[in-house]
Amino acid sequence: MSHRRLRLARLSDAAVLCEIAHEADSHCAPAEVGYAELIRKGRSLVVEESGRLLGFVVCEAFGREVHVWALAVRPERQRAGIGSHLLRAALVDARASGFAALTVTARRDTFWERALRTGLGFAEVDAASHPRLGTLIRTQVEASGQHGSRVPMIRFLG
Repeated sequence: MSHRRLRLARLSDAAVLCEIAHEADSHCAPAEVGYAELIRKGRSLVVEESGRLLGFVVCEAFGREVHVWALAVRPERQRAGIGSHLLRAALVDARASGFAALTVTARRDTFWERALRTGLGFAEVDAASHPRLGTLIRTQVEASGQHGSRVPMIRFLG
């Protein structure tokens, strides 16, 4: 029987995270994210099974919030709860570390956006009322050329 475990990401995982993101078509370009740099900041988690990485969440602290830069799960392991498990672990870690909220930008009208809202308690935030997320959304829209394609979301931890 295989054993699945959650652990902090290591610098040596960075190349595999790029591979998983590409396989999962996460629209999160490795050059945009800088996995190794973010892993060094200590807020990134992976799920592995029998030594093989199945998915990851890459986060970074901004003041009193933690932002999810990337979340991806290998395609053959999607819809098995691994992504939700990773996000819940990021929520627990952020709360235990004294952060006030977890933020993310998601593609509008996708499975993940709906899961964030219904299962994980995230709410859409007005980009104009949250300067950091507003700037991030504008940057992502400019890069993709798809206006309105991304939604800023927040989950308060209090």
